[in-house]
Amino acid sequence: MFLVRFFLLLLVMALPAESQGFEQTWVLHRSDLETPATATAETLWEPVTANAPPFGFNKTVWLKNTLGTLDSPTYLYYPNGVEDIQIYIGDDLIYSYGSFDSSWDHVATQTLHIVPLSAEHQGKEIFIRLHYGVSYLMKGFVPQLSSDIDSIIQSVGQRAIVTSFVIGIFFLLGLLSAMVVAIKRQIDISFYYACMSLAAVVWMFVNQDSTIKFFIEVDPFLATRIDAVSLLLGCSGFFGFLNEVASSHKKLMALSSRIARWLFFGSAALLFLPILSPWYLIPALHIFAIFGFSSFALYLYSAARSIRNNRESQLIVAAILAIIIGSVHDILRYTAWFPSPIESMIPIGIAIATIFMGSIVYFRLRAEQVSYIDQIKDLNTNLEGKVEEKTRDIRSILKNLPQGVFQITADSSLTIGEDYSKSLELILDETEIIGKDPIDLIFNQSDLSSDVKSLIATTLLCALEEDEIAWEANSHLLPHVMGLNDRVIEVDWQHVANADSTVEKILVSLKDVTQLRNLEEEARQQTELANMITEIMDQDVDKISFFVEFSIDLIREAFDQFNDGNYKIVFRNLHTIKGNARTYGFTGVVDSSHQAESELARLIQGEDSRIDACRHEMKETQLSLEAYEQALKKLNLGQENMVRVDKQSLIHLCQEASQCESFDDFRTLTQKILFLVEKNLAQVIEPDIKSLKFMSEKLGKPTPHVVIENDQYVIDKAHRRLLTKTFNHILANAVAHGIESPEERRQSGKAEVGTIRIHIIDTGEGLCISVRDDGRGLAIGSLREKALEQGFINAEETGKLQKIADFIFDSGVSTAQTLDQIAGRGVGLDAVRSFVESYGGCLEIELLSEKDAAFMPFQFKMIVPQSSTTSAA
Repeated sequence: MFLVRFFLLLLVMALPAESQGFEQTWVLHRSDLETPATATAETLWEPVTANAPPFGFNKTVWLKNTLGTLDSPTYLYYPNGVEDIQIYIGDDLIYSYGSFDSSWDHVATQTLHIVPLSAEHQGKEIFIRLHYGVSYLMKGFVPQLSSDIDSIIQSVGQRAIVTSFVIGIFFLLGLLSAMVVAIKRQIDISFYYACMSLAAVVWMFVNQDSTIKFFIEVDPFLATRIDAVSLLLGCSGFFGFLNEVASSHKKLMALSSRIARWLFFGSAALLFLPILSPWYLIPALHIFAIFGFSSFALYLYSAARSIRNNRESQLIVAAILAIIIGSVHDILRYTAWFPSPIESMIPIGIAIATIFMGSIVYFRLRAEQVSYIDQIKDLNTNLEGKVEEKTRDIRSILKNLPQGVFQITADSSLTIGEDYSKSLELILDETEIIGKDPIDLIFNQSDLSSDVKSLIATTLLCALEEDEIAWEANSHLLPHVMGLNDRVIEVDWQHVANADSTVEKILVSLKDVTQLRNLEEEARQQTELANMITEIMDQDVDKISFFVEFSIDLIREAFDQFNDGNYKIVFRNLHTIKGNARTYGFTGVVDSSHQAESELARLIQGEDSRIDACRHEMKETQLSLEAYEQALKKLNLGQENMVRVDKQSLIHLCQEASQCESFDDFRTLTQKILFLVEKNLAQVIEPDIKSLKFMSEKLGKPTPHVVIENDQYVIDKAHRRLLTKTFNHILANAVAHGIESPEERRQSGKAEVGTIRIHIIDTGEGLCISVRDDGRGLAIGSLREKALEQGFINAEETGKLQKIADFIFDSGVSTAQTLDQIAGRGVGLDAVRSFVESYGGCLEIELLSEKDAAFMPFQFKMIVPQSSTTSAA
């Protein structure tokens, strides 16, 4: 019943408006006259045989008739509207609309024209001048007369209401299809149907046949462009629809799908043409329509081959026939070849085709729905079996999983769930696990602190049965590594939430990584050992061996003195180790000894709580030294009877031996050979000289020059230790306290780079080694204040400069302003003097000027016993 009413409405919309006759038959003049007065030759007028204009594009014609008896008032009107129009009564122009410009761009759009006539016009000739862009688009060529303007408006309004009803149906169909596309999220037959339906809605609003636009204000050219775009978009949707249908049928696929696909691309390409000018596009649209109708015939033929048992093919054939019949009817009627009471059948054909094509969409969606229902039934039928199968699979995985996996739930307290992996029993050495409290069973047996154990319980209780946000906010508090039963266990935590984002379970995984950690530690130690061996091989191995052996003795002595409370001796030993380690670039030893010194300084200042920290840092220093000792043993180097000689040096010596001509040449060669296996002072303190670069960079000074004079004496191994330790401190003292910054040296007229001079002479009792620098000198003023403060001198002895200078050897004295890794501890020079004296030598400071000043030049003098030296001369 609904469809019957719907088609009746379409028929009412398609039928022409009620017509009133004129006194004579309308005649037509095909020439483009300016006024009716120029149309004098009656032979040029021809009768109008149909209510349609002459075929053509961009034409101007004249109509003529004689008005009969007119009721007052009487209205002349075009129910479907026209484009450019002029109305003359006799020679008088009573109405004009449009420009009558020959340009396509100036043709006015169709609109409703209502012209009032009076009794004075009756019996007179009426001339109507019409200019139209395309004859196809004119639906009423001759005007109508009516004595009731309300009936005119009512007639047009009824037609607009019918059009609105049709538009509403198309809109609902398009909207429903668009919703289906949004749900399915794929481009298929529903997508093209939605495009076609919604494009038809827009087209019916603004096309040339629409009576709705009489009641809305739309720019003519904008309306024409929208008309063209919506028509092409509807064609694209229609051809895409045909392509989808053809692609799903083997008999249609070969030819029909290809035709529909190319028609779709052609329509989509023409969408850009309305940007140019809508009137230029009209012929192209009609040409495309004719090509489309021809293609419809081929498609109809292909579809008919499979129509017998194919419902979709039957509906497609019916839809195409409806459009073709409506189009052919309108073309024949507009060209006056076929008189028909129905003004336009294209809307009827489009409506019928849309309903048929909508039926295809409905049947396909219905088939998909039935398929989904069958799938759901099948899923429900097999659900229990699949759940049981998955459960078996999960338990099989848990049985063979190497990690200890279990789940934690909470009612009133934390409990372990029923499902857990077999490996959990091996890790915990426990078989009774289900229902136990995980805190008591696992974490209380670990090496975690009581605070961490309490934090685990609190975090789990706060997260379970709560929103996921609580877990995200607190899960980072849970530990990931712990010791359990003499094993290292990695712990992984994951939450399991339901659809409401509520945490139902906590999944915990325990992994025994003891063997892995042992391997990692072994690899780390091997890497460190390899790095140490590399460091040793890059330097003089004899010196390294001597340093390590000597430093281990010092650190062991430091532990003994530390236990006895002799912190100053500990200070000296640590400071010596640090200085020597810095010389060889052993940063690990330097850092640990420096930290030990820092902790010891705080301990001396009264912070008794630093005892354990200080002992720990000293232990780290000892471990670093012992690691170097192990590296030396691996190399099997540092033995007493082994000497490393550079091959190239031996070659040079052989060449020099062949060139010796005098006793002096031979003595020089002998000295060089001796120093290949023995060492003079320069070779002994070479690492200390190299360390000056590091010290200078730390202090922002250029590296000073070191000059050694009369260096012709061999230093045996027994005294190399003494000289190494001594010069390490003396050179550091020169850089830190003596040599000024480059700016100060420039202001004093000195070279920016300082110089340290070392002179060696044989006194008969031993070697006398003096060391001085060209810096500012000894800070006598500062030492005098500290000596008075500490009671080393009294007020009467402030002028005894040598005694004040000797105060530099007192324990704890330093003139450095800041405490760092180079100087500032106050334990350097007293340690140096003690070392020298322990070897039977002596160390003193000698002022080089008698004039009292804030800074005085000086030099260090050290006596090394004669038994330790041999002249290379």
